[in-house]
Amino acid sequence: MKVNGFWSDALKYGAIMGLVMGLSRIYETWEMFINESSGFGLLFILEWLVSAGVYVWMLFKFSRLHASRYDEKEGYSYGRAFSFSVTLSILTAVIVGVMYHVYLSIVGYDTFVEGYLRLMDNYTSMLAQVGMPSSYGALIDNMHNAMRETEAPTIFTNIFGSVYNYLTVSILLAFIVAGMVRREPKFTSSDNE
Repeated sequence: MKVNGFWSDALKYGAIMGLVMGLSRIYETWEMFINESSGFGLLFILEWLVSAGVYVWMLFKFSRLHASRYDEKEGYSYGRAFSFSVTLSILTAVIVGVMYHVYLSIVGYDTFVEGYLRLMDNYTSMLAQVGMPSSYGALIDNMHNAMRETEAPTIFTNIFGSVYNYLTVSILLAFIVAGMVRREPKFTSSDNE
């Protein structure tokens, strides 16, 4: 197996994972902050659970496909499996960050902020119905002001945030996936002769 096979597989599978997870992130943002009809609902939670499951499945499947390219006599070490899984996660995160930035540019950051504030207002009214302490009112007002004053994130901020989020979870997943995908070299009797 050559190094260019590593990058060929990583770029191909990372692009697929990035596209799927980018579309998922865009849908989650639309559902939670921009869609005025439903807000934070059951559909959002269901979609998030499905996308998390799909991500884990794709990480495992693509890591296993890459491992299958190695000869049985050579095996596939834990380190190779781990580095491939982490590389897939980083490439996925970069694509998700770029797609998310493009989406926010199209929709408009102000629309996103207004949707976020509307969601916070919905939570505030729900908490008020159950007897929210008055000290939370000042906290919520501070959150409103801080959100209104923030500037739209740059593409680098979106990419860095995406990579950070994916890596915090994916490193743990990569340990597990690498353990499941690795193979010891297989020796035959003809190898000893």
